[in-house]
Amino acid sequence: FEDLKASFGPSVCPVVVPYIEDGKANIYVNILEYKAYDYSNGKPVEVAMPPMGDRLEGLRTAIYEAVAETSKDEVFALNNKNLLSSVCLIIVSAGLGSYIAIAAGKIPMIEFPYFIGCMIGGIIVRNVLDAFHVEVRAEELDAFGDICLEIFLGMTMMTIDVTKLAGVLGPFVIIFVAQVIFTCLWAYFVTFRTCGSNYDAAVIAAGHIGMGLGNGPNTMANEKAVMAEHGFSHIGWVVYPPFGLLVLDVFNPIFCSMIAEPLTRWLG
Repeated sequence: FEDLKASFGPSVCPVVVPYIEDGKANIYVNILEYKAYDYSNGKPVEVAMPPMGDRLEGLRTAIYEAVAETSKDEVFALNNKNLLSSVCLIIVSAGLGSYIAIAAGKIPMIEFPYFIGCMIGGIIVRNVLDAFHVEVRAEELDAFGDICLEIFLGMTMMTIDVTKLAGVLGPFVIIFVAQVIFTCLWAYFVTFRTCGSNYDAAVIAAGHIGMGLGNGPNTMANEKAVMAEHGFSHIGWVVYPPFGLLVLDVFNPIFCSMIAEPLTRWLG
């Protein structure tokens, strides 16, 4: 498969793949339909999906990547009914995530962000839907998610009172420029290299820059911008934002409570 992609480009993707058992390939899996057919009697007979494990998910990911490579500029028509369903799914995921965040927030010395609970709720809802083979259209989910993210970032920028920074404009600019330079250098020389120096590492590095210069939504906005141009990254999108922000919110309060007071007392 990798040789075919190297010869014909990234748009090559598998549609039907054989399932080999005891040296025989009698069952073929249609990845698009997510169905398996037995050809042992010469005619296709639908059978249960064979246990292909991670291989099947890897092949489905290859299809998604191929479609993303060949249709970056394609405009998908949104369906009103599916859009409403997507909005309801997001509301249910956020509601479930709020209870998760409230429960996790009761742990002493830990500040658990609400949006991390919402992301965990979304993961639970999506896995349940996949388990029952319920189709979820990504176009409507992405559209509504992008709208919510842009509104949040816009509201955040509008609440900044730049007039209060007039008295400290000089030091602020120096600190800001130094922070930008240091964060970018760290993301390239440390984050990118230690995470594997591949595409997933590049997406994680972009998210790290967003986290270093902002907060969680900036992390997701940076990663979405990179993935919109170069393709989706499961590791970069699913693993890094929740893990990074959970670590930040777990250790930051503990560090501040244990170190800040003695340090303040020592500095007088």
